[in-house]
Amino acid sequence: MFKYEEIIEINKNYSPYYDLLNEGEDTWKRFIITQQFYQLLNATLDCLEKENISLWLQGAYGTGKSHATGFLKHLLWLPWAEIEPWAEKLHDPQVKHRFAEFRKKSRVFPVVMYGADKITNQIDFALQIEIGVRKALHKLGKELTIKTDYEVFAETIERDNSNYWDKMIEDEYE
Repeated sequence: MFKYEEIIEINKNYSPYYDLLNEGEDTWKRFIITQQFYQLLNATLDCLEKENISLWLQGAYGTGKSHATGFLKHLLWLPWAEIEPWAEKLHDPQVKHRFAEFRKKSRVFPVVMYGADKITNQIDFALQIEIGVRKALHKLGKELTIKTDYEVFAETIERDNSNYWDKMIEDEYE
């Protein structure tokens, strides 16, 4: 009688979830292309071709949303030569052609962010986008040379020699 461990081997890098912020090397390549992925890819291309880059992906826990997003992120960003073998695995000829045409002329810079709990208004949203872009650029060894709105505002407060800020804080707590 065989034991499962004698006939089934679990990948030593196995994780029960796909972590978009801390991807293992080449874990995105383990994605299995499904019919739902074709729908996601088509919807993504629709958004990108219209320059409306907002896309909402939802589904039940454990259905592969993060892994599909990671796979898509790599397909849209990596150089064509690196992803061409994966593009060849697309079995839907229309999607395959559409994707290839898009990627041969465009790349999409990925900014992955988690945790909407920090966002309570438009200003928070803008700050979180700035932080996300900076982190994504930093991972590539790039740095922004322009100051963010937050940095400009902080410098303005530091530079202001009047007692405006002290007075405003004092009035707030009276």
